[in-house]
Amino acid sequence: MDSDDDVYDGSVLRIMFDEDAGPLWGDEGLLPQDEQWIRRVLGLTDALTNDLLDWHQDMSSFHYGRLSAADWGEQKRRLDDRGHALAERLDAEVGRRFRVWYHA
Repeated sequence: MDSDDDVYDGSVLRIMFDEDAGPLWGDEGLLPQDEQWIRRVLGLTDALTNDLLDWHQDMSSFHYGRLSAADWGEQKRRLDDRGHALAERLDAEVGRRFRVWYHA
């Protein structure tokens, strides 16, 4: 990433949650979580940017919440399904500029 954070020259975009970090990771680690940076540098739409940040917030709430084992499994499946769907949308928006995937 450029020192002024106005450019991302990597080849990878990965959607992942890790101890409150995320939602987007690049070749060398965590990318900025700032929605304006995501829109400006990656060129993502408002809708996808908001959905990525909402998913990240929901993952954080899930990670630190208290659920029964049955509820935990179902909620994790739903969040993973959303993560996979977000990766498909992200891939469609960035085209061939980046290799995209969801890391559960």
